[in-house]
Amino acid sequence: MHTEQKLLWEASHKRSKSNTSALDLVKKVKDAFTGFPSFVIQVKMKYFDLYHDDRWGHPMPWFMATLQYKRPSDRSYGLFDHIPTAPFSTDPQQGSPTLVHMLLSPPPTFNQHVKLDKEKGSILAAFAAGSGIGASIAKLNKHSTLGRLIDVGQLIYSFANIFELKFSIADFWLKGTDCFIRTRLVVTSAIDGMSLCQYIASKGSEGLYALYKSEKSSSVRVSVVGVDFFNKPRPHMTAIVTEGLLIAGVNDTPVTIEVSNDPAVIPHYVGTVRMAKKVRWTVAITNFLLFVLKCVQVALDARSEYQRLNHK
Repeated sequence: MHTEQKLLWEASHKRSKSNTSALDLVKKVKDAFTGFPSFVIQVKMKYFDLYHDDRWGHPMPWFMATLQYKRPSDRSYGLFDHIPTAPFSTDPQQGSPTLVHMLLSPPPTFNQHVKLDKEKGSILAAFAAGSGIGASIAKLNKHSTLGRLIDVGQLIYSFANIFELKFSIADFWLKGTDCFIRTRLVVTSAIDGMSLCQYIASKGSEGLYALYKSEKSSSVRVSVVGVDFFNKPRPHMTAIVTEGLLIAGVNDTPVTIEVSNDPAVIPHYVGTVRMAKKVRWTVAITNFLLFVLKCVQVALDARSEYQRLNHK
């Protein structure tokens, strides 16, 4: 119905241009660059789902929304007034909007069988995530997501949260040099020259108590302040990240987040995170035992010195 008005609109627009005064240069220039109004649908998202392991269990990001036609507001010449603007409904007589289910940025292979080979470098990724060496690895790769791409000043205009996500420190991991939160969110930011993932992972594993709390508590708050799901190559969000329990350095850190649709991420995430957890606990327990041995050695040395002084 919208595109059917194109011929009538072009005729109306031509008449409008011919009636414009020769002295009204601004209107003449504007008329010259005005084209047929775009077909615009308002998408009001009611629910969206990013993960494969929730109660819905869908392997790809998806959302539910209502769809509503938006009439052109400028240079429409009244030609679109007859088009209904009520939300789309499969039962117009009832008038209740119909929730439409859509995939969010599906990959080209979304309806094909994808062979998932074992990811190369998964052992290195797990070791980097669990041991704290990932920052040096990230600095070697100019294509990594280490750069701080946004500034707090750019976010002031939208500090009212759109929505908030909570994660545990163990949800942050590295795929190569890309910083991931769980299986879908690719994060771009840096703290003290380290990628956000590596900074959080290294600080969250400093000691047995910190390691235990980092896995049991959803202490990382991601406050999303800007969303663009449709106008970029991948769904895009801007956010503020705060860790309110263990890490003082992560406080209102600005980040950009993209939603990944790579089907190979899920098995890589499962394997890497499981192995990274073992590495973190191994490193933490080893450091604790070394600390205990050092304390024992200091105590024995002090005892020997005390006995030596008493024998004199």
